[in-house]
Amino acid sequence: MATVREAEAEGAAEAGADAAGEQVDRDDWMVCPVRWAELDQEFGPFTVDACVAESRANAYCYLSWSKAEDARVQKFDGHNAWGNLPFSIIVAIIKNFLKCKRRQQWGTAACFLVPVWPGNEGWELVRSLPEVFKVVREWAQGTHLFTAPDLRGHGRTAWGPTRWPVVVVRVGPEPVALPDWA
Repeated sequence: MATVREAEAEGAAEAGADAAGEQVDRDDWMVCPVRWAELDQEFGPFTVDACVAESRANAYCYLSWSKAEDARVQKFDGHNAWGNLPFSIIVAIIKNFLKCKRRQQWGTAACFLVPVWPGNEGWELVRSLPEVFKVVREWAQGTHLFTAPDLRGHGRTAWGPTRWPVVVVRVGPEPVALPDWA
């Protein structure tokens, strides 16, 4: 059963507007700062935040790519990227990253946050390449991971527990064996 907050969020997202009638950026999800800082401490510094809202309100890195810059076509070459990737384009972004990794093996690295549920093509892709993607964090269903804009326009708010498990996968800056299609 959905909570009132979930129902409000889904309704506002479907309508493309918040409670005040403002446009909602459905890609403005942000990993809680404490959790991101742990990842940045261990695997950073990250040089680019690969997928941020147009407002960049959820960007953690000085350099960031929004929909306008489109991580599906950006050059990850030489970057240590962080990505909380939109589910709808996660596979295309990961494939682009792998092509960039093939071009410049040394120094090209990333941590991507990936939801784990049956049929999620992003999870299936990274899971099919265990020699490339190493799971470095696992959070169970029900973990509080994200903030998003408050529907009433009052800054950011914690967005409750996740409805599925979530992992962070890492591709390090050293050469790895990549699939032929990458």
